[in-house]
Amino acid sequence: MSYIDVRAYFKRKDIVLLPIGSTEQHGKHLPLGTDHLIAQALAEEVASKTGTLSLPTIAYGISKHHSHFPTVWISPDVFRDMISEIVLSFKPHGLRKVVFVNGHGGNTAALSEVAEDLLDEDIRCIVWEWWKAKNIEDFLHKKVGPELGAASHADLSETSMSLAHFEEWIRMDQAQDHPLNTWAPRIHGAIVHFFTHDFTDIGSLGSPTKASRELGAELKAIAIQELEHALAWLDTH
Repeated sequence: MSYIDVRAYFKRKDIVLLPIGSTEQHGKHLPLGTDHLIAQALAEEVASKTGTLSLPTIAYGISKHHSHFPTVWISPDVFRDMISEIVLSFKPHGLRKVVFVNGHGGNTAALSEVAEDLLDEDIRCIVWEWWKAKNIEDFLHKKVGPELGAASHADLSETSMSLAHFEEWIRMDQAQDHPLNTWAPRIHGAIVHFFTHDFTDIGSLGSPTKASRELGAELKAIAIQELEHALAWLDTH
């Protein structure tokens, strides 16, 4: 798109999608770009279906906890500033609403802070994450059970979603299961901050060996529908 196209778009709409992820280790079987690749694919699909502008993908996130493994990370301060300034750069041209299509859980808190701060600029942002969508959670619990279906890292669900999007970059022969199915265990109810290698020496969790492209295709379809609904809600609020 040229700036002429962007100007014309903002005369029709005041909303955009912004896919955000990370470049971090995802076990032995998934590429480092897993989080931003999934976020980008979902955002682009919904953008195409709805005629909504999707901004270029942010490929780096808050991932220092993975730094024992080869990983790119930026600090929360830099991340918040970067996202905020990207959004504000379009404000003079008509941007008022943003869906952060977030593919990395480590970004969630910072994105929520950015969304709250941007309310002062009369810009409303929502943070959408495919694995948190209720219909995704319900589907996984029914399909594979609550234990296997719990959101984790490079696990059954994320590996399946990856197989549905970029199977050619996945090395399923290297996938290994790990007895821990959920991210960073709570201690007596307390949230404790760990480095990833404190609780998994292979980088992944759960049961990625049980993943399938077929399950991923079902997850993808539900995620796209949920993102469309989130976009439609924001568009009218």
